[in-house]
Amino acid sequence: MIFKSKYQSALFIFVMAVSTMVGAACHVSAAVRLVVNVKDAATLEPLEFAAVTFRQPAVAGVSGGHTDAEGSITLTVQPGQAVIELNLVGYKAQRRNLSLKDRESLTLNFRLEPSTSLNEVVVTAREGYNATSASLIDTTAMRHLQPSSFTDLMSLLPGGVTKDPEMGSVNRIDLRSASGMTQNDDYATAALGTAFVVDGVRLNTDADMQITPDANRTSRISTGKGVDMRSLSTDDIESVEIVRGIPSVEYGELTSGLVSIKRKSGAGRLEARFKADTQSQLFYVGKGFDLSGDNTWIINAGVDYLDSKIDPRNNRENFKRVTGSLRSTKRWTGPVARIAWNSNFSYSGMFEKDDNDPDLAVNNTIDFYQNSKHTMRWDNTLRYVPSVASVLQELNLVSGLSYGHEQLEQQKHVASSRVMPMPVSLVEGDNYIGYLPMLYLADYRVDGRPFTASLKSSGRLRFGGSSLSSALKFGVEWNMSKNYGRGAVYDITRPLIAGNNTRPRAFRDVPAMHQLSAYLESETRFYAGKHTLSLTAGLRETQLLHLDSRYELSGKPYFDPRFNLV
Repeated sequence: MIFKSKYQSALFIFVMAVSTMVGAACHVSAAVRLVVNVKDAATLEPLEFAAVTFRQPAVAGVSGGHTDAEGSITLTVQPGQAVIELNLVGYKAQRRNLSLKDRESLTLNFRLEPSTSLNEVVVTAREGYNATSASLIDTTAMRHLQPSSFTDLMSLLPGGVTKDPEMGSVNRIDLRSASGMTQNDDYATAALGTAFVVDGVRLNTDADMQITPDANRTSRISTGKGVDMRSLSTDDIESVEIVRGIPSVEYGELTSGLVSIKRKSGAGRLEARFKADTQSQLFYVGKGFDLSGDNTWIINAGVDYLDSKIDPRNNRENFKRVTGSLRSTKRWTGPVARIAWNSNFSYSGMFEKDDNDPDLAVNNTIDFYQNSKHTMRWDNTLRYVPSVASVLQELNLVSGLSYGHEQLEQQKHVASSRVMPMPVSLVEGDNYIGYLPMLYLADYRVDGRPFTASLKSSGRLRFGGSSLSSALKFGVEWNMSKNYGRGAVYDITRPLIAGNNTRPRAFRDVPAMHQLSAYLESETRFYAGKHTLSLTAGLRETQLLHLDSRYELSGKPYFDPRFNLV
């Protein structure tokens, strides 16, 4: 009896202990149902895909998720101290500290405010605040655009349109011209009248004389069309200023505008860019080196390669470009003046190929067109700036040398629909000649070797006062252009065009062109309280040297006045 009583007491104690432990465990595991609602603070619209993060110090790990289309999410969590965070792109993040108790459900309402921390990114040209209309393009805009050539930068100008690159023809700039002009229009002088200046030295195309009588290939020839923008790589460019208004008289031989290009200068890390699309592949690598250790002697180098298919479906027609440059900047600083010497050596090569498909030609003939251009430039700029304040601001001496080798080769099967005379006569009057065959093979070659040289000396003075300041620019410039090539070389009894009426002439027989220019320009600013009036007035004189007296232009100076008031 005593044993039974003891047994019942022990059993009662064991049952009570187990019940207490189970009750405690059930009490600890009592979960909390947490409902989170997220809305826009301004419109009160539900926000979808808001990231909800839930953390508890007493519980390992992180829980959470994303809100649904109703801006809501339901979580099952443990009671205790917790932190909840909300994040959504375009909105300010929110964070709350929670103290959760044993409850069946808890609802949290969040109102997210739009974030204004993202800065505006400008991917177009900025308008300059000068006396004339100008647009500025920096490296930020060029990185967003990812251009293949300088032509792509034109889409950043006001009214510019983004379009696919056209590497199968000359890319001419068009700043100010009448509408309706065509590539072959005699009055389409906008590109020829636009000056391209790279690091203070103008790109001179006066000695380019390549030509072909084939009307199907004239769009590929840049003679008389100014600078072909396909030849200009953009990866070494730091900034571009495009003047659509009236530029300074410091720049001559222009009627439509000015493009001033400044290339990268300064020590920096290695840069590389690779671009590939359906039409082209581009690769660039460049770097700046500080040889002196104190930025007094810096070398910049860059290489660019472009391979472009005119039509991705046709591998018989393509355009390739190779450019490279080595640029040196040396500085000296003394008690009297600061002197800087910039010396730049550049190479540019363009290669065009266009072969016809024999399956689409008469008699399965193969015609081809190849044009290669190699251009080397050596430019130098010596600048003198006084170290102490004086009327003289700076003196500059700029020189430029350029030599190119251009080779155009074309082979074509010529089929005449009627009898054509053979263009072999070299004197005026009646001549006995034969007739061209009805079908023949024509070989046409053009050898061009353009050479240009320039020398420019300039300076700037400055006078100032409390209500008036004036800057005076002055300078003298000499330019020389000559082509030493053999010109068109072909059999005159087998011309490229059956109706051809021209005769071959060596380019080197054409006399060189020498130009001498001088300019003077004053920029005066009047200050009246918060208002400023700026007047720019300049005069440029140009004349041709070594011109035969039989020409009307011989010995005559021509003046170009320019005014800007703003």
